[in-house]
Amino acid sequence: ESGNLHGCPVAFAMGLEIETWPPHFKWLAELSNFVKPEQITYIGLRDVDAGEKKILRDLGITAFSMYHVDKYGINEVVQRAMKAVCPTGKT
Repeated sequence: ESGNLHGCPVAFAMGLEIETWPPHFKWLAELSNFVKPEQITYIGLRDVDAGEKKILRDLGITAFSMYHVDKYGINEVVQRAMKAVCPTGKT
């Protein structure tokens, strides 16, 4: 709804709002291997609106804004992001 395109492909990969998908993509709804929220981390977000923040919070998606990058540095943010998606450090 926000119009920010970064969320559209991710929502699609997660299988969200299948009822709004174009008819030629409906067959994908039968798949069970959609991306899970805990497998996603955003780095460098800017201008996140209230609706987007709610979605991130409700789904439990880890997100680092540019504030975090500026405050902690990209190396620290990437380490935190990797730990969020793979807490054990093993793939």
